[in-house]
Amino acid sequence: MISKIGKSNNLESALDYNILKVNLNQAYILLSDHVSIPIDSNAGLRRAIQKSFEPFLLSNYRSETTVRHISLNPNPKDKLDDLTLRSIAKDYMEIMGYENQPYIVFKHFDIERIHLHIVTTPLTIKGANNQRLYELFRSMEACEDIIQKYELTPWLKKEKVKKDLSLAVVDYRKPDLTGQIDSVLKTLPYHYSFKDIDSFNALLSLFKIKCIVSVSKKTGKKQVGFLALNLQNNAASNFIVHHRLSTKCDLDFLTMCFKESIKRIDKQSEVEEDLKKQILTCLEDALDFNGFKTSLKGEGINIIRQKADALEHSYYFVSHKYKHVYSCKEIDQRLVNKLDQIGFNTLDYDKEKRQEYLDSHSSKIYNQMKDSYNDLKIHPYFSFLDDYTTEYNKGVFVSFFNAFMNKATIQGNTLELEEDYRRKKKKKSKGIKV
Repeated sequence: MISKIGKSNNLESALDYNILKVNLNQAYILLSDHVSIPIDSNAGLRRAIQKSFEPFLLSNYRSETTVRHISLNPNPKDKLDDLTLRSIAKDYMEIMGYENQPYIVFKHFDIERIHLHIVTTPLTIKGANNQRLYELFRSMEACEDIIQKYELTPWLKKEKVKKDLSLAVVDYRKPDLTGQIDSVLKTLPYHYSFKDIDSFNALLSLFKIKCIVSVSKKTGKKQVGFLALNLQNNAASNFIVHHRLSTKCDLDFLTMCFKESIKRIDKQSEVEEDLKKQILTCLEDALDFNGFKTSLKGEGINIIRQKADALEHSYYFVSHKYKHVYSCKEIDQRLVNKLDQIGFNTLDYDKEKRQEYLDSHSSKIYNQMKDSYNDLKIHPYFSFLDDYTTEYNKGVFVSFFNAFMNKATIQGNTLELEEDYRRKKKKKSKGIKV
């Protein structure tokens, strides 16, 4: 087990981080001591925890760092249940000398490796700092004692997992994020061609990666970096600079890929025509964007829509047959207009237009039901009701008349009522309360 101690004087920051994970269902409160927690909901959770810390923090008169944000990281090989993790957290706080201070323990599972976060304070109720000398060394000793007591697997450099260089979608929740991105970049630039950074990002988005060209604050030169994306294609990791990767993927390398791709695609006019026919055929059969997307997948083509601004989108087609990324304008300018037409991709990203579609669809179904209802014929004896009754009253009369004509049902119900009445009367005569 490995521990990491963060020191600060900002309690809100430490609590906000953990409570955010709780709200995202990526963590929950495992243990608390000298801390009041609301039972009903997470609303006001931070304020309730702060109140428990206030008597200790307000009595401080000398310490600069009044908050401890501790991370406990067991070896992934150890499959520990919540009771064992609670005991480990308690033992750790006792060895560190923080058992009389308020602390709260969060169990995090936002990544593949489960770990604990502890928020506490080294201050006593009298304002004195309970922190002894060599806090980090004491933390290392505490981890060693816990490893021996619970027979845990220690972290050793020899046990590092070998890097997986297979081509797979990047998962930001798993460890070794740099290695995951590195494995993708070892393959894609050498097998697929792309004309610019936007088409390169369209290809990388299939593997939940984004490439960003920025200016270095130290050198002032342009540098290439990469981010991991979540399911909504939003940034979910820190900026990883290209020189941290084993693969050479700097700006010069990408520029060379752009030039070679342009030369290659200029000689393939027949390929574009074949691809254009496939796309237009799928487009004619599609009712919405999702249907179009599914049809293209059957042809070995992925469509990627990138948001250019608030109103416009840019579309890219990744052909796995020809190993190239095509922009929509390269295929056909009329295709861009078709993709942006009202009613084609409204069901996918435009909530207002989606609501309009649902309203029109529901009104259409209502009119069909109303027409079929008007076709119903009632008994001629009740035809005079058409002059002054509403559709609702007419429906009630039709239902009543149909029930009236069903003599077997009425007789059966009557017999049941009479039998029930006799049974109750018999019990009442015997003095039994009904």
